[in-house]
Amino acid sequence: MVLINNLSVEIYLLLQIYVLLYYLWNDYKIKVKKSFIIIKIMKTKTYEYRAVLIILVLNLLIISSSVFAQAPQKMSYQAVIRNSSNALVTSTLVGMKISILQWSPTGTIVYSETQTPSTNANGLVSLQIGAGAIISGTFASINWATGPYFIKTETDPTGNNLYTIVSTTELTSVPYALFSSSGPAGAQGPQGIQGIAGPTGPAGLTGATGPAGGWALLGNAGTIDGTNFIGTTDNVALNFRVNNLKAGRIDILLNNTFWGFQAGNSNTNGNFNTANGGGALYSNTSGAGNTATGVRALYSNITGGNNTATGLSALYSNTGGNNTATGVSALYFNTIGGNNTANGLQALYKNTTGSNNTATGFFSMYENVTGNQNTAYGLYSLLNNTSGSSNTANGMGALNFNSLGSDNTAIGYRALYTTTTGGNNTGIGNGADVPSATSSNQIRIGNTAITYAGVQVAWTITSDKRWKLDINNSNLGLDFINKLRPVSYYRNNDESKKLEYGFIAQEIEEVLNNAGASNNGIISKDDKGMYGVRYNDLMSPMVKAIQELNSNNEKQQQVNEKQQQLIETLKKEIEELKKK
Repeated sequence: MVLINNLSVEIYLLLQIYVLLYYLWNDYKIKVKKSFIIIKIMKTKTYEYRAVLIILVLNLLIISSSVFAQAPQKMSYQAVIRNSSNALVTSTLVGMKISILQWSPTGTIVYSETQTPSTNANGLVSLQIGAGAIISGTFASINWATGPYFIKTETDPTGNNLYTIVSTTELTSVPYALFSSSGPAGAQGPQGIQGIAGPTGPAGLTGATGPAGGWALLGNAGTIDGTNFIGTTDNVALNFRVNNLKAGRIDILLNNTFWGFQAGNSNTNGNFNTANGGGALYSNTSGAGNTATGVRALYSNITGGNNTATGLSALYSNTGGNNTATGVSALYFNTIGGNNTANGLQALYKNTTGSNNTATGFFSMYENVTGNQNTAYGLYSLLNNTSGSSNTANGMGALNFNSLGSDNTAIGYRALYTTTTGGNNTGIGNGADVPSATSSNQIRIGNTAITYAGVQVAWTITSDKRWKLDINNSNLGLDFINKLRPVSYYRNNDESKKLEYGFIAQEIEEVLNNAGASNNGIISKDDKGMYGVRYNDLMSPMVKAIQELNSNNEKQQQVNEKQQQLIETLKKEIEELKKK
C-alpha cells in the first residue's frame, strides 16, 4: 500500500465525504417536520447505491485507520547542558550532533543529524530527533526491532560544530509507536483493565465474627499492653528480613541475638553471641560468647570466641579469641592474636598475631603486628612498635618510635620518644629520653629543663663484687686529680642563676685520654653530641690521690724525723763545743 502524506489524506477524506453526501442527497428526500428528520428512502437504484455507499464507507475506514496508525517519525529528547567548568549553559544556542548507533556504544551509525536548539533558564535543551539537518541515514527506516540502539550526542556550547562534550546512552526502551511501525507482531497482550463497577447492590446479612487479624502495615490501634505482641508462641527462632535478606534473629535455643542487616549472617551452631549493626559477626559460624556492636564489627570472625568488639569495623579480621576492642577499626587486622585489649580509634590497628597487649588511646600501638605483652596508654603511645614485647608506655607519644625494642618503660608525655631498638630502658617524665635511641639498659629521669633533683636519702650505688670482673687497682690518682680544673658556672636553663661548682666534661675527657683511660664510664655522650659526667666515678681517683698524698706525707715525716734527730745530735755537739 502506498502511503500518502497527512495533508493529502485530509483532502482525500473531504472528497470522500462530499461524494457520500451527494449520493445521500440524490437518493433520499429529506423533509423537516416538527424538528424531526424524516428520511424517506427512494426505491429506485437502491441496491446499486447501497453497494456504492458500502464501498465508500469501507474506503473511509481504511484511509482513516492508515492516517491514525501512522507514527510520527520523531523522538523527543531533553538534556541539561554544562560547559567544561561544569557550569550551566543557560538561554544560549548550542550546536548538537545526534547519532543513532546500532549494537554497541561504538557501533554502526544508522542515522545522524545536526540541530541548533536553545537552552532555557535552567540549561535544559529540548528537541526532536528526526527533525534536524540530516547527515546520513533515514530516521523512518530504522528497524527498532533489531537493537540494541544507542543515542550519541556531541555538543558545542558555543553554538558551532566544534563538539567538545560527548555522551552515549543506551535506549533501554524504544518508543512504542516507532517500534510498532517496523517491528514484528508481538505476543497477545495481557487482559485489559477492569471495567467501571456497576451500582452497589443491597447490603447482605452480617456474617459470623472472624478470627483476630494480624498487625497492619500502618499499625494497629486498641492493643493491650502485655497481651498483644509481635513474635512467636513456640521455641522456634524469630527472624526478620529486609529485601528477603537476614536482618534480625532471636534464637532462644542457641542464645544468639542478631540485629542489623546481615548481622550473624553465616552463623550455624555458634552460641551465646550478640551482634548489633549491619554485617556484625557476618562470617561467624561456630564462634561462641562473642559480642559485636557496630557496623561490620567482628565481620570475619568464624570460630573465635569470647571476643568483644564495639565500634565500626572493630576486630574486623579477627579469628582468634579473648580479645576486646572498643573504637572504630580497633584491632582491625587481628587474626589469631588473643587476650588483647584495644580502646580507641584504630588502637592496635595492624596487630595480627600479637597477644596479651593492652592499648588505650587514639592510634596507640597502631603498627604493632607480632609484639606481645605490651601496655600502652595515651595518644600515639607505642605507635610504631611492630614486634617489640613487654614494653610499658604511659603518656601521649610515649615510646612513639620504638619498633623492635623490648622491656622498656616510659612514663610521661613523649617519654623515651626517640627510642627505636634499644631495650630495658626507662624514661620517667615529660620528654625524658635516654642518651642513645638504639642502646639498652639506660635510665633518664626528667628532661633538659630540670634544675633540681632531690631524694630524701642518698642514692645507693650497687657495688657487689659478684657484679664485677677484671678488678684492678685504679691507675688514676693524684696526677689525674691535679690535672682537673674545678670551675664554677651558671646553667643556661636556671632562671634563678644559682652558682654551681663542678667540671667541664670535655676537659675531663681530655685528661682521661692523656692518662690512657679513653674507654671509661665517666664521660657519656648522647645522640645529639651533648656530654655528661658520672661524678660518682671521680671518687675513686680522689681516694687514690688522698692515699698517694698520705704515703708521701708518711715518707716526708720519716725524713723529717731523721732530720730532727740529726738536728738534736748537732745541737748536743754544739753545746759540748761551747763548754770547752
